[in-house]
Amino acid sequence: RGRGWLVNVGDLVVIDEEGTNQVVSRVSNVGQLIREGYYRLQGWNEYRIVARGNHVVHYLNGYPTIELIDRDAQDRLREGILALQIHTGPPMIVEFKDIRIKHLNDNYGEAQLLFNGQNLDGWTYSSPRLGETWSVVNGVLSNGGSPSGYIRTTRDYTNYVLRLQMRHLTDGNSGVLLRKVGEDKVWPRSVESQGQRGNMGDMWNIDKFPMEVDPDRTEGRRTSKMHPSNERPLGEWNEYEIYLNQGDLRVYVNGLLQNRAREVWETPGKICLQSEGARLEYRNIVLIPIQN
Repeated sequence: RGRGWLVNVGDLVVIDEEGTNQVVSRVSNVGQLIREGYYRLQGWNEYRIVARGNHVVHYLNGYPTIELIDRDAQDRLREGILALQIHTGPPMIVEFKDIRIKHLNDNYGEAQLLFNGQNLDGWTYSSPRLGETWSVVNGVLSNGGSPSGYIRTTRDYTNYVLRLQMRHLTDGNSGVLLRKVGEDKVWPRSVESQGQRGNMGDMWNIDKFPMEVDPDRTEGRRTSKMHPSNERPLGEWNEYEIYLNQGDLRVYVNGLLQNRAREVWETPGKICLQSEGARLEYRNIVLIPIQN
């Protein structure tokens, strides 16, 4: 008796202020994952649900199944009971175990899509030459890797969770720049979450950006990731989630915390996507602001 079916498996949906559902992207090819055995039709599966404000994402065995941005303030609920369902139909047995909950203490604002899947509204090039390498094809942001530079948001952001999916079509380098300040140049003052193939989760300090990192994992400007690479095979989508709140920076690759920094300079800055040699695609770029 509520709003009915909100999101089909595999979709990213935005529900607008009037309650209209719009599929804006895909989060996974569920049929392929079932065929390859990542979703187990028999035996134990691990289900993880993350709810931050008006943003919800579901994972099954580490792979996203749905993502939802709910802007319908009149009909949505931000809290409620948890229920374990057995559906109508033929006789069946369902088993659950290891049920855990983690309360998130941050005050999350309204989630927003930074990339609308249609054009580069809200973004600009670090140099006019970058127009040669960035394009939008079939709802995906594509980068040819050359010339070097970046696209960046036209707005500044300070405290947030940044989520995106990216996949390498070739080996090579790229990255996500955080709290970029100052003039556009190669490369601007910022913190880089590394996007190089095989090194996602590393962090680079650009132009002496104030921050504290683990000295045992740091050589020069590079702070290596905490664990061996957990990237998926070439051509498959990886999920980057970056938590940046005041001085706390955490970098997650496919759900695994791979890096962390403290005392990061809290300043408004741009978010940038690098063009640095690799052919890459991006989708589902979502920002969830943190209100302190």
